[in-house]
Amino acid sequence: MAILKKLVLPCLGLSLIGGCAWIEIADVERQSNEGTAFDRGLYDGYLELSRKEYGNWDFADQHRFANRAREAAAGNRFEPEEISFRRLSDAQVAELGPARDRLMAALANGAAETNPKESARAQVNFDCWMEEAEENDEAGIAECRGAFFEAVQLAEAAPPPAEMAMAEEQMPELPGPYYVMFGFDSAQLDDKADALLDKVVDLWDRAKAKRIVLTGHTDLSGSRDYNLALSERRAEMVAMTLIDRGFPARDIAIRARGQDEPVVQTNDGERSELNRRVEIAFER
Repeated sequence: MAILKKLVLPCLGLSLIGGCAWIEIADVERQSNEGTAFDRGLYDGYLELSRKEYGNWDFADQHRFANRAREAAAGNRFEPEEISFRRLSDAQVAELGPARDRLMAALANGAAETNPKESARAQVNFDCWMEEAEENDEAGIAECRGAFFEAVQLAEAAPPPAEMAMAEEQMPELPGPYYVMFGFDSAQLDDKADALLDKVVDLWDRAKAKRIVLTGHTDLSGSRDYNLALSERRAEMVAMTLIDRGFPARDIAIRARGQDEPVVQTNDGERSELNRRVEIAFER
């Protein structure tokens, strides 16, 4: 952790800086929360990040996250951090950029209103991921990145407000797509994927879709033939899990794309978490 990086607090001397930081946190803790459920989720998350950075003696980021908590408590909306705000490597930008776009798309689709808790958690952990990436803290990166992907998947699974307000006799817009993520060289589902698939089954019952299309993908590590087979196994695993939950097998279509359609462009042979996925799409 870079000590006292980008110091912005108006205090002199290490002990006074720490004291000012703690006073600031206490002041934010006393602030009344006038925002929505999404705003309250942001407030809680950013306040916790501020406390964490105080414990790491990173008073610049402690101050930044405290300000974000204060703005959220006041009901003032703001976007997740811009990629350009942090000093990041090209590889980090290549991973964080699409992740931010995914979060922004979910928020634009109304996730902050339909699933405020997970939407707030996704935004807070994206900013946490950005901060840890700038510090090159591998453990911190893994923790914040994992929490981000878990939260953004759940936020995406929430139906948009327009669909919730529709009368039952009206045809709702189809939700999705959704993404089931996989470990390296694996076709096994984890608890996060199980939770997402439960939501997919529930949405299917309400969406009146004709079928569901499962498209398997891999990263660029491994041979093209191996990756094509692996992507098919991943899609088949998702299909079998949906069938076990009561989804009609006749309404499932499986496609395998292997390494040919990455969401993150990498060098051949390079691993990428975002490319190891099964895309779930509803069709009429």
